Amino acid sequence: MERLPIAGDGRRLEIGPSSYGMGWFLTTYRGHKLVHHSGNIDGFSALVTMMPREKMGMVILTNMNGSPMPTVLSYHVYDRLLGLAAVDWTGQLREDEKKGKEGEEEAKKKNYTPRKAGTKPSHALADYDGSYEHPGYGVMKIKLEGDQLRVAFNGLSSMLGHYHYDVFEAVEDPVNPVSKMKFQFQTGLSGDVEGLAVPLESTLKPIVFTRMADEAMRKREFLEPLTGEYSIGPLTAAVALQGESVLTLTVSGQPRYEMVPVRELTFQLKGLTGFRVEFKKDGAGKVIEAVFHQPNGIVAKRKP
Repeated sequence: MERLPIAGDGRRLEIGPSSYGMGWFLTTYRGHKLVHHSGNIDGFSALVTMMPREKMGMVILTNMNGSPMPTVLSYHVYDRLLGLAAVDWTGQLREDEKKGKEGEEEAKKKNYTPRKAGTKPSHALADYDGSYEHPGYGVMKIKLEGDQLRVAFNGLSSMLGHYHYDVFEAVEDPVNPVSKMKFQFQTGLSGDVEGLAVPLESTLKPIVFTRMADEAMRKREFLEPLTGEYSIGPLTAAVALQGESVLTLTVSGQPRYEMVPVRELTFQLKGLTGFRVEFKKDGAGKVIEAVFHQPNGIVAKRKP
């Protein structure tokens, strides 16, 4: 069987050289051949481990990802089954964790960190509040609670602290999969917060979530008052409602455009980057004009 050698740390005398073959990790534990493979996903860990020659093995399932517990537990069980004196794996791992934290504290004291001091967000915190969507990963919600932001995603939740500029960091929590994860808000050419980039996959670029319009902007009672004809110099722009939830724009001599909700009274013209329409109301709440950004602003008066 072909084997691919795997570098080990060499610190544990109980663990022999490792290799990979036929989908399994191959090594020895205290002189006994060991075949194993683990798996991790948000909130869950699994370990399948076997000693073929001794005809023993086990499956360990846990409700925490990134934890050494399954491996430590398997070693304790093997020590008992083999009649060997127990190794203090828990103590060794605690010592490793202690040294790691000491290194982190030293880095903080010496300011060895990529964090830029003295910065602030480019927007008021309320401007980041909203829902952000990705076609594969779903919807990530950002909510302003008091003077702090909270993220909620696929059943996971965490408060966010400001890290630097428009980057926020999930608070540290060893049992939360998003602990210390960075969240980078993106500002579009219009100056509005339009996206959120999150490093959900360590081997990929940050996943970009696009800001969703408020649900109210897709309802007939919100859209219908915006319909009508608007004068753009000698041209007429007709805003119409298609179905129950889609606004369209037709300008003389041009194709019909779908108007995609952005926020409040602003819509993006589908297929035209940077082209937006912003409706304006008077003091009584009546729509009186529309501003066409393309990229310069053009005011279009609503026809009676």
